[in-house]
Amino acid sequence: MGRYRIGDFARELGVTPDFLKYCEKNGFLQPEVGENGYRFFDFRQSALAIEYLKMKNQGCTAREIKEALYASSFEEFAGQTQRRREGLRRMLCFYEELLRYYDWLEGLEGCFGEPPLWHIRRIPGFYFLPHSRGAAFLSDEAIHERGRDWNRWLPVVMSTNRYRVEGPGWEFSERVQNCWGFSVEEGFARAQGLMVDGPVEYVKPGRYLELFVGQSLSGGEGRMMEAAAGVLGQNGLRPCGNVYMKVVAKLWEAGTRREYGILYVPVAEA
Repeated sequence: MGRYRIGDFARELGVTPDFLKYCEKNGFLQPEVGENGYRFFDFRQSALAIEYLKMKNQGCTAREIKEALYASSFEEFAGQTQRRREGLRRMLCFYEELLRYYDWLEGLEGCFGEPPLWHIRRIPGFYFLPHSRGAAFLSDEAIHERGRDWNRWLPVVMSTNRYRVEGPGWEFSERVQNCWGFSVEEGFARAQGLMVDGPVEYVKPGRYLELFVGQSLSGGEGRMMEAAAGVLGQNGLRPCGNVYMKVVAKLWEAGTRREYGILYVPVAEA
């Protein structure tokens, strides 16, 4: 029976010595340890290592692998595999959306100039989860629970600011109430079964001014709202609801913290 030191055994199986140590730590492999501390594996353990690697590549945790390898029957083993299908389906959905996100991100090159680029278009419905008001978190366990559920899907779920503008005009003043949170499109939320109840707000699909904003994080909000007001006034558009700014990126540029995002202002139908 072949007997191999850990480095040789790893090379024969096409894995790393660290992987074999991980298998040993979780009880799947039991090498013989010599007086000098060297680990030796016999050939028969190669099958166990391959089974472990096969299930690890499926995204199984050490606990799930142990449950599967020590299943009482093939039917029980197959049942455990079926239960993992739903998780895999959700990840496939996420990766498809992530690819679309990258394509969308690439398409934004050249959009954040001066004067800001803007469009009027219809956007699909989305959900907004408030998480802070001003400079303080909203203390609500329901928000925390939904935040944990949503955060797994960043950046498809996007960091988002909501602005409620009260009173006439669009002057940026104390009348503008800023709330930070997260947003996600309705279709993705439903496909992934995200929690959209409780404190989550649904934003209906509709006609929006879409304004591409690149600004300093020091006093930039006022200029952003002024730019939106200018576009609205010049084109005879009337705002009709909360304003949302979806954050694309926050970067350090020449020692200045800058934010890039897209402002969505609901406008009345023509």
